[in-house]
Amino acid sequence: MHLISLNDSSYFALRILVKLPALAMDLVDAVLIYALVKRYASEAVALGAAALFALNPATIYVSAYWGQVDSVSWGFVLLALWLSVRSSDEPAKLTARLVWAWLAIAFSILIKPQARWLRSCCWRSRSRRSMRSYGRSGCARRRSGSVCR
Repeated sequence: MHLISLNDSSYFALRILVKLPALAMDLVDAVLIYALVKRYASEAVALGAAALFALNPATIYVSAYWGQVDSVSWGFVLLALWLSVRSSDEPAKLTARLVWAWLAIAFSILIKPQARWLRSCCWRSRSRRSMRSYGRSGCARRRSGSVCR
């Protein structure tokens, strides 16, 4: 005995509503890919990269058929990358954009933990920058008492 018939219209509506966030986020991901690539390449290359993602059969299959929310998680990762890349554009908005980038990574990790490797990459990048700002001779003495090489 099934509680919901597979031919029931409410079951069809439920399937659509469950898959809708992933489908919408696929489009947002394509826009973010376009924005990231356009910063470093021509508009034609950026459109091509966004189209390759949006029209990729694997992307369509995972979101539209399976209803997986991977695109939502990686959309937050792309948002964090976009915010961190844009953080140096306007010095007045540096802190705010980096805070929003860290929050986007945190949301991504809360949705699906596969993005936690990005947190460690960002942390290593930040610690290298701070070590460079101390100078080569003083960075390690302040932290561990030894000299940098």
